[in-house]
Amino acid sequence: MCFKQSITKALLLLAVALSYHHMLAQVTPEARLTKYGMSDGSVIRGISDNGKWAVAYGSNGATSEYSYPKLVDVENGVVTELLSASDAESGTASQANDVTDDGKMVVGGISGTPAYYNTETKQWVRLEVTLGNTGGRVMAVTPDGKYGVGLCTQGGYDEVPTMWDMATGKQISTPNLPRVDLSGTYENMTRFTGISADGRYIVGCVDYSYPQYVMYFLYDRQTESWDPIVFDYNADTNKFTAKKSGVLSLDGICISPNGKWVSGVLYTAEDARCPFRYSTETKEVEYMMRADDLDKGCVVIDDNGTIYAATPAVSPSRSLYILHDNYWYGLDELLQQRYGIDYYTRTGYYSTGLASAISANGKVLAGMAYISEDNYVLELPESFAEACSKVNLLSTYNVTPRSGSCITKVSNVAVKFSRRVAVTGSVSDIALKDEDGNVVKSALKFAANASDPRTVDIGFRTTALDKDKTYNIVIPAGTICLEGDQTKTNAEITITYIGHGDTPIVCTGVAPEEHSTVGHLDMTTNPVVFTFDTDVKVADGAKAQLYRNDETTPICDLNILAGTNNETYNQVIVYPTSSQSLYKGNTYRVVIPEGSISDESGYSFNTEVSVMYDGSYERTIVSDNTHIYIENFEGGMGNVMLYDGDKNTPTAEMEAWKFNSTTTAWWYAADDDYTNTCAVSHSMYTPAGKSDDWMVTPQLYIPDDKCYLSFKAQSYRFGSTDNLKVIIYSTDDVYNDLDAAKIEKFRTEGNIVVDKTLSPGSSEGTLNGDWELFNIDLSEYAGKNIYIAFVNENENQSAVFVAEVNVVHNMDMQIALTGVPESGVGMTKQAIKGNVTIKNGTSTYSSIKVQLLDGEGNVVDEISQDGLSLKAEDVFPFEFAKPLPLTSGTENKFTVYVELNGGETFDRLVTSIRNLSFRPTKRVVLEEYTGEACPNCPLGHLAIEKLEKTYGDRFIPVTYHVYTGDSFESGMTDYATYYLGMAAAPTGRINRGNIVSPMVSETVDGVVDYSFTSSTQKLWLETVSDELSTDADADLYINAIYDKATDVLSIPYAFKYALDMSNLNVGMFFIITEDSLSGYQQNNLYSFYDDDLGEWQKDGLYGKSIIYPYIFHDVARALYPSSNYSGMRGLVPTEVESNKDYTGTVSFGIKTNAPYVSNIYNCKVVCMMIDANTGRVINVARAKVSDSTGIEGVEGGNGSASISVDGAAIVVTANGEASVKVIAADGRTLADTTVNGSAVIPVSYKGVAVVKVSGNGHSTVRKVVVR
Repeated sequence: MCFKQSITKALLLLAVALSYHHMLAQVTPEARLTKYGMSDGSVIRGISDNGKWAVAYGSNGATSEYSYPKLVDVENGVVTELLSASDAESGTASQANDVTDDGKMVVGGISGTPAYYNTETKQWVRLEVTLGNTGGRVMAVTPDGKYGVGLCTQGGYDEVPTMWDMATGKQISTPNLPRVDLSGTYENMTRFTGISADGRYIVGCVDYSYPQYVMYFLYDRQTESWDPIVFDYNADTNKFTAKKSGVLSLDGICISPNGKWVSGVLYTAEDARCPFRYSTETKEVEYMMRADDLDKGCVVIDDNGTIYAATPAVSPSRSLYILHDNYWYGLDELLQQRYGIDYYTRTGYYSTGLASAISANGKVLAGMAYISEDNYVLELPESFAEACSKVNLLSTYNVTPRSGSCITKVSNVAVKFSRRVAVTGSVSDIALKDEDGNVVKSALKFAANASDPRTVDIGFRTTALDKDKTYNIVIPAGTICLEGDQTKTNAEITITYIGHGDTPIVCTGVAPEEHSTVGHLDMTTNPVVFTFDTDVKVADGAKAQLYRNDETTPICDLNILAGTNNETYNQVIVYPTSSQSLYKGNTYRVVIPEGSISDESGYSFNTEVSVMYDGSYERTIVSDNTHIYIENFEGGMGNVMLYDGDKNTPTAEMEAWKFNSTTTAWWYAADDDYTNTCAVSHSMYTPAGKSDDWMVTPQLYIPDDKCYLSFKAQSYRFGSTDNLKVIIYSTDDVYNDLDAAKIEKFRTEGNIVVDKTLSPGSSEGTLNGDWELFNIDLSEYAGKNIYIAFVNENENQSAVFVAEVNVVHNMDMQIALTGVPESGVGMTKQAIKGNVTIKNGTSTYSSIKVQLLDGEGNVVDEISQDGLSLKAEDVFPFEFAKPLPLTSGTENKFTVYVELNGGETFDRLVTSIRNLSFRPTKRVVLEEYTGEACPNCPLGHLAIEKLEKTYGDRFIPVTYHVYTGDSFESGMTDYATYYLGMAAAPTGRINRGNIVSPMVSETVDGVVDYSFTSSTQKLWLETVSDELSTDADADLYINAIYDKATDVLSIPYAFKYALDMSNLNVGMFFIITEDSLSGYQQNNLYSFYDDDLGEWQKDGLYGKSIIYPYIFHDVARALYPSSNYSGMRGLVPTEVESNKDYTGTVSFGIKTNAPYVSNIYNCKVVCMMIDANTGRVINVARAKVSDSTGIEGVEGGNGSASISVDGAAIVVTANGEASVKVIAADGRTLADTTVNGSAVIPVSYKGVAVVKVSGNGHSTVRKVVVR
């Protein structure tokens, strides 16, 4: 068996006065990468010509003014604020656009006027604004601080190009400037944007507001003349003509410090953006319009004429490239190959972004990774052009079959590069060799692929590889070159394979394991994961199938997706396109047909793989003593059946409501505050069409003629005629899904009980207060099984809403138990008592019999009484003389059966008592939707603080920062917004329950009062209390140990159930959270006095609109698994014994699985134990990440110690003197001592711990569970 070898968006939404930076470790002495995280959203805008200083500024979100100017000392990494804290907080407008080489003069503006900041006096110095002008700003300064250029404003949109003598602050005349834009229109909007170091050349533009008309020009102070860049100007006709056909306009012009080059972006008639380079000496333009040049923008240029550009040209997420010798070099590729720096790992950023500025010598670059905040400065010991010349452009490639994989045969190998290539070598250069270097087979083909010139094909006569042997294919250096350039060649490439042997690949594991009970299959929460004995690929078009019971026709096809990283290359996940329920009482088979999956080489296909599951899903029919059915849609649409018969394409508005064209007949909706939850169906299609959308209840039994249907409904738009039809269909056939044939039976055999045009009420925008109530008598269905269908058959109208669907039973009696617990610990018996309340208003009952039956149906005790006269609302109390016998460690079911008048009327109450063998320590998890720019989110901070004080470590918060631009956004949108369904902040779900708020406010006599409790709705405090009042089924403990050397986080876990349980389908879902993250927080509470607002109220520590710095904790940084939200399967067996310990360890790499983590030692791991069939959270545990140093070790060897547990003590027996260290799951050191021989070490702790005993040159490490 062969296993795997082990700047278009408002940059500036945020606020505050300070910033922080983090100096990244230097990989080599030759290059330094420094990350600057500006928490106020500031962006590095410029850099001094000598590369020693940089400047930045941001924007005040409250005032929409530029602010927070900063000076960055590049050499020392020091960031200096150029506004006082009070000025920054008050929103004083200011910019920092450029800086001199000595760092003493920062040019920009203050309070709307042109100015520079003197770093020696720490004062802003305003420059001359001549009569008629109202303000302005300085855009650039010469490196010696002699000249500055920019603009003055005249009110409105008028701008005047301005040059200043920086020593005197006076303006300098610049005669003969242009005033015509590209359309030939005279404009009062001209500005200077850059200046050469000697002050001779100035670049500027006319009509900055309209990109297609902006005319960029180069002004020569020596000749007092100007030239339009890339255009010719005819003064007689006042027209501009592009020097090159197809060029429409320019954007983002810049000048090199030495004044020799001007560069920017061309916009062409083909809707393309590409760079150009203009020589001020020759007046010639070089147009970069090759395929590789397109869609590149945000250009800067250095004294060497080297161009730095980002792609896509217009996008918040870009990649930075350097143009050298007609080739584009990726910044990430350059850093990795030349200096050994992994840009993404070192910065934690997802893209290299764009270059904000470059030093004159091309050695220091300032960059912005994404929109705002994510800044960096890169310093090289050589120019970027020199560094590029030493990068091999053929070092990036992918090999198929993947190098290192275990395969059966070699025939065709494809090496795909990132650029077009040609083969210069000979086929005789290539051979397949065994591990001893012997030639096994010579190549028959070594050539560039005719269809894809980026790929080199290597072909052999098909050759079988012996099992477990290693084989190599070596492509010699210099045998592949860039297409058209034989000077750019490959280094030696070695491709390695291990022989699999000529046998079918074998499935070695599956999760959920076979014969598990499974409630549903889908991609995100419950796929089936198959593991094979080697890396695999899926055959083209291959599908798996899902079968029910003994049926030979599949219910549906299942997609097969191969793994995409080192941990999953030997796995496939199998899942339906849309969620498929597996219903209780049915068995299901997941079948991967023979020939669907092969090894990486496309050989050794699988034999048929079949896995059997027991269905566990039951459509929830919520009922109480007077309701047969309750559906308020708070949990979504999972408890109704849906059918989309039209398959029309929804409009964009309806797509935003989460409708699609195939499966979304009805969907759930609510008002913005999550009240008025309901179901909605629409008829808004493109093109217009008619709906055929059905929502059907589960089968309901109507026991007598005292039942009725109740629901509320309304429509959407005033100008539409939206009709709702309700059909009741009586049948004993059990339907768990719908198809065209079943729907036809509803149409032809069902009864239409409602067919009415609805009203939107008083408002289109809200649901509250606009409902119409419907009550439908169901007496004709007494003694029958029915389905109730809500039907939308409207054509080109708007939408219909349905809420609070109830089937109400006017019952003859109501049975209630009193003093009977849902659970207990180690009980042997339980007294059963309660009341029978008469509900029938027309009958009188003279006799009653009440029986207590155990789970097997045996009568435990009976109460009978005659001579009564029980009428409506009379209560008959009962208490059985004999208690119900209970078995510890099991769920004990029982029934209370009641007869009136000798069986004339009867009813039963079936319930159970979970008799735990011990009481697990229950914890709850809050998953909160929050954000820095959320002004109400301090309410969440306050509620979390109160819950932590109230419940300690039994309450575990996890916060998701999902706002665009949030400093701590960590790729959680799909999970928090779409899966958890949270869209407003601050809200949260506790143990994945309903979405609830942290606090509420009420206004009484004009005074706003905030509270953690409410008489009208459950808030976090009450919800957590309710959760903790119920017992958990199992204890759960974890530890978290990080090994820096391998970048692996290991999570030992231990759980113990308090009940014997079977047919389990339980997942472990891990969340990495990070503490001590410095950012800012907006605050809407600073104008109120209220003790419940704590430090966030007026005059409190945080009693202001924006708080910086604010330290965030419990911020979610990674999910594991990242796309299966019910967690990893196979860690919890399908059957467990009560009071038995189960342990294991989950391990994964941090860089690949948690790239947003900035400091792993500030992190905790949260583990949610989840019933994958119901989504119920069984229990939660949390542990602080600890270093492996001093806790990892090697077992065995002479002198190995024995480690065991005796109650709450660790028992150690060592061979002589040894050190003992005990680490708790939360990272605390429980013991750190020295023993000689045997010792008992008491610990005040319960849960998973790691014990390391070191002595005589050996270490023994054990994971133990302390009780």
